[in-house]
Amino acid sequence: MAVTLLNSKYRVRMNLPGQRLGAKAWYMHFRETLSKDFGFEWCVEQPCLARNEHCCIMVHVDDVMFCGDGAYWDVFLKGLKQRYSISHSQLGNVDIEIQFLKRTLRRVPNGLALLPGTSIAKVIHGFETYFGKARPQTIPCDSSIQTEDLSASLNSADAYALRSVVGTVL
Repeated sequence: MAVTLLNSKYRVRMNLPGQRLGAKAWYMHFRETLSKDFGFEWCVEQPCLARNEHCCIMVHVDDVMFCGDGAYWDVFLKGLKQRYSISHSQLGNVDIEIQFLKRTLRRVPNGLALLPGTSIAKVIHGFETYFGKARPQTIPCDSSIQTEDLSASLNSADAYALRSVVGTVL
């Protein structure tokens, strides 16, 4: 790639990690490797998805989720290890968990479960930091939920805090 800066032309020999061009260059390189070495065909509508006769994969920059033939997994893993320094985890028996894109997937008897990335303790801590002590109750709501809310609108700081707590839950 060449760039012009202050009327001088420069050749970019290496993209910096973390930069958009660097991430795009890595993705295109990795995608080409997967296509040539493993015969993957890429989905036009969702360019992060690819398949070959043994499996399908989802790629996000340098994270790959493999779903397919267990014997081919060994071939795929060995091929990647020859070219790259990698780490991996795989689902085995029931109750085994893996992480993918900051999400936890657990194998359950009838499939996969996507687990939340937070705990109730973290949600309560976030709420109590902004709004004071939470009061425990044994039922999810009382009859006042049926009445019109006439309370004043939240100020911008409180609205931000509430959105933060809701974002943590999401």
